[in-house]
Amino acid sequence: AAPSLAAGGGTLTLYQRLQPCHHSSDRAAWSCSEALVDTLWRAELKPRGIALDVAVSYTYRAHWDVRSLPARDRARYGAAIAAAREGIRVFAAAGDGVRLRGLKDHDWRFLLEHCDTEVREDFARAAAEAEAEAAVAVGA
Repeated sequence: AAPSLAAGGGTLTLYQRLQPCHHSSDRAAWSCSEALVDTLWRAELKPRGIALDVAVSYTYRAHWDVRSLPARDRARYGAAIAAAREGIRVFAAAGDGVRLRGLKDHDWRFLLEHCDTEVREDFARAAAEAEAEAAVAVGA
């Protein structure tokens, strides 16, 4: 279910390849997570009763377990992993009307509707290959 607000003014869905940054991009002083929650949602959407739904295809680094990384990689990626997790916490703390989530099948179908034929065919081919590999992996 989409995030809800009492005013019921609808939902703005943003589609992103990666979860929004949190002081981890080339502009380290900048947090996309805070900008989306504070500037877009709190200042613009919430007063109009519009919920914010951010759908991402990959939660880059946020799911990495720093304890399983070699010391060299812990030093290299530790801060980025923490920043990614903190960016997700910014969304979680925003409360009713804001959601950060992974893309679902219906999102992919919606996005593919807006792609050219070649991209849709490439996606269908890759999906078929992935299904075939999954079937072999589970012995189906």
